[in-house]
Amino acid sequence: MRKVVFLPCHPNMWEGFETIYDREISDPSNQVTVIPIPTYHRGCDDSLFDAEYITEGYPSEVRICGLNDYNLEAQHPDTIYIQNVQDASNPGFTVHPHFHTGNLRNFTDDLVYIPYSCMSEIDPEYKFLDEYYPALLTPPGIQNADRIIVQSENMKKVYLALLAARNTALAEYWDERISFEDYPRIRILNKYTKETIPYPDAWNRHLFDRGGLRKKTVLYVTSVTGILEFCRSDLRRAREVFEKHLEQKETTALIWRPHRNLPEIIMKLRPELFDDFRALLEFYIYNDVGIFDETPTPTPAILLSDGYLGDECGIKELFKSTGKPVLSDIYDLSSREK
Repeated sequence: MRKVVFLPCHPNMWEGFETIYDREISDPSNQVTVIPIPTYHRGCDDSLFDAEYITEGYPSEVRICGLNDYNLEAQHPDTIYIQNVQDASNPGFTVHPHFHTGNLRNFTDDLVYIPYSCMSEIDPEYKFLDEYYPALLTPPGIQNADRIIVQSENMKKVYLALLAARNTALAEYWDERISFEDYPRIRILNKYTKETIPYPDAWNRHLFDRGGLRKKTVLYVTSVTGILEFCRSDLRRAREVFEKHLEQKETTALIWRPHRNLPEIIMKLRPELFDDFRALLEFYIYNDVGIFDETPTPTPAILLSDGYLGDECGIKELFKSTGKPVLSDIYDLSSREK
């Protein structure tokens, strides 16, 4: 019997494993175990605080195993899937040290890292690649992984460039160990449809017209990077999109998904923009512009939407993988239907 273990960091990150889990659990010769792991914030003195250990909120069909109910060292599973390789290299966040990659590599012969975060594609030939991206994509802990599953063929090239540089032997080594075909957060978009994806019932009054027909739907995303880079112009653009949408609200639905930590990040890094952001939020809610998406993941919004409009970010990359159009204007979706 093949032993397989998943170590999710949070129930909101489960879809980063879901399709791989579905495949592993479908094989009756596999013994599959899901063990949520504790996470912490890290202080400047390396102290750990604000511990989170969440075992509820996973899909009902996923059986959760407690930390003390499975001995990784004694069981030595054939494969362990992880979502974090930063170990002690992230100054603000870490998983429990027992689950650092340096330990996990001793507990299995197949340590598989699947990055949860999808990000904007990067040019592997970018001349500053080695300067800006190693800490984010290839921290030291990644060297302990036996395999890596990334979001795209292009991102595989980026990882190869960072991990191997011009070392041919290293490039050949990692080329065999990095894949992209099974990246779960893209595969999950094929698992569900508009009709099968769960989403809040309250969305239906926006998604359907008075005759019960589904409206064409646009997903609008406001990212942290967009706000930090373009500041008030990003907020002004959002206000223009919302005002234009009100003119076609009877035939088109809008889903707005600002990054869930945006208010806190604005307060910390761009406090002069907070009143502008609050005014934008109040305009959206007071005028009932559309759906305000606070769901744990963007998957429902991506599947329900017919076009994407908004900032460059990982959600845009996920949306593009569906083959649906990226728009330049809120009216663009309507014009495509004519």
